[in-house]
Amino acid sequence: MLSEVAPATGVQGIHHVALQSRNVAAAEVFYRDVLGFRVSAVRTRADNMQRVLLQGANGTWIEIVPHTEENESALRPSDSVPSSQILQHVGLLVSSVHEFRKRLTAVVGDKPGIAELALGGARARVMSFLGPDGEQLQAIEWQQ
Repeated sequence: MLSEVAPATGVQGIHHVALQSRNVAAAEVFYRDVLGFRVSAVRTRADNMQRVLLQGANGTWIEIVPHTEENESALRPSDSVPSSQILQHVGLLVSSVHEFRKRLTAVVGDKPGIAELALGGARARVMSFLGPDGEQLQAIEWQQ
């Protein structure tokens, strides 16, 4: 159980998830206008590459970084799994999967299915969909 995890390491949770994007501006629009994240910071490196840090309503953070060959080779040794395959999906907590699907469908036109899952003693509604760069996303509604 999560409540039994010892805090000895000092790790309190995940601060943010960084996603590589071939079009940072388009990804920013998607996460801001479609998913409702707020732009917290835009950083421009010396080589004019922008990174965008977005914050969700409950304090979750997503950083959008430009996808470059330099990023790809720096993130992994040549014999490991490509970094684009390491991150399986990002789960986004929503209050209502059905309402979220209505909003998503109105913007992107896709109407993904919703699965009902039992996870231990809890139940959840889960809807999987793709972001602007093909990243796998899930909207999750916990039911206590």
